[in-house]
Amino acid sequence: MAFMNARKRNKTLTYVIVVFVSVGLLLSVSLYWIGGSSDPVTGSAPAGSLEASAVQDFNSGFDLLQQGKNKEGVQKFNSAIKGFEAALKATPDNVQVLGDLATSYFYTGNVDKAIQLANKALEIDPNFSTARVNLAIYLFEGKKNAEEAVKELKKIGNSDSNYQRAQDLMAQFEIAGTQPPVDNNATPKN
Repeated sequence: MAFMNARKRNKTLTYVIVVFVSVGLLLSVSLYWIGGSSDPVTGSAPAGSLEASAVQDFNSGFDLLQQGKNKEGVQKFNSAIKGFEAALKATPDNVQVLGDLATSYFYTGNVDKAIQLANKALEIDPNFSTARVNLAIYLFEGKKNAEEAVKELKKIGNSDSNYQRAQDLMAQFEIAGTQPPVDNNATPKN
């Protein structure tokens, strides 16, 4: 019975984390469109630009994953990756593009590349808390490393707009870190 309760807690925790990641991604994309784009003069990506096209693919991929259309979603994320990588050739220090590229890689299953890109964005701008939150999620979800994920979240100051989100995630990660490990031999469900 205790095993079932642990599985139920783990399943509930997973759902909560998915909701937080979803909300974070939607906020990140919303902030992008409001004024977080790479064009320092106008504050927006030119219509038809590689970056704008990549963002559109990114959003479509995310929507498709939410609908359970994993294969189509991954295809859109792969398309977004190509666009973001091309955009980075023009502006290699664009932390927003690096962050979106990292998330695209995460959703295609390349956790190591996602972590590498998030770290690169944080080297450029250590205060880019969206990348730090996402890095924590990559570490927790992709590497099952709650301890390192919590360390990243603790770097976010209480005056940061992502502070409360970081606190909520830290509490979840710390609880999950004390739970018995999930059966890794179980077949994942699509």
